[in-house]
Amino acid sequence: MTDERLEALNKFKKREVDVLVATDLASRGLDVVGVKTVINYSMPNSVKQYIHRVGRTARAGLSGRSISLVGEEDIQEILKQEREDKELRITEMEANKARNMIIHRDEIQSRPPRVWFQNETGKAKEGKTSSKKSRKEEKLKKEKKLEPDELKAKQFQEFLRRDEKRKNRKKRLHAFPSDDKDDSSRKTTKKRKKATGKSEGSKAFEKELTDTSRKALSEFRSFSSNVNKSTGGKFKSKKKFKR
Repeated sequence: MTDERLEALNKFKKREVDVLVATDLASRGLDVVGVKTVINYSMPNSVKQYIHRVGRTARAGLSGRSISLVGEEDIQEILKQEREDKELRITEMEANKARNMIIHRDEIQSRPPRVWFQNETGKAKEGKTSSKKSRKEEKLKKEKKLEPDELKAKQFQEFLRRDEKRKNRKKRLHAFPSDDKDDSSRKTTKKRKKATGKSEGSKAFEKELTDTSRKALSEFRSFSSNVNKSTGGKFKSKKKFKR
């Protein structure tokens, strides 16, 4: 029997045969180059067994595929096994938790109570925002129920109410009354700024930067040479500013 198995395996390795039908004995320890597909005629009993079977393909960075033929009975069995595994994991976790509670009891009890990052004011704000959201949602629900004419009338009433509030609102008081001359000068500067979009100072500065005429260049060169002659290329502060 073993001789027949070895002969079949050698033929499959030499690619004299395209298909090799095998049991779980061939799922471990065999490294056949060029196996592209593994078909599970019957589902394995465990995940470990499935991994060993499928591991005959896609070895050493190569690609491969595995196909499992499954019936309704197999699906029910798989679901049952999954439930059992889940229950087993939960019981293990609870057992570990109880064991840790017994071993590290003093350490756990000595820990300070948990402090929430959110203080009382934060909680109050969150409550307000949630209440605002609920109000908005209720308002939207009510508006959806209304007809278009009723909705327009309601919106117009709200607009009138807001407008009345604005009119009744007290105006701001200025502590220092401004002079007429200052007001007039400010108005003129504001008008200029609105017309041009820039102040006079910014205009002059921009002109100095962007003016590339001969006159402007000669003035700039003469100014820089005069500064270098008078100061020796270094800036000298006045006596009164020295410490």
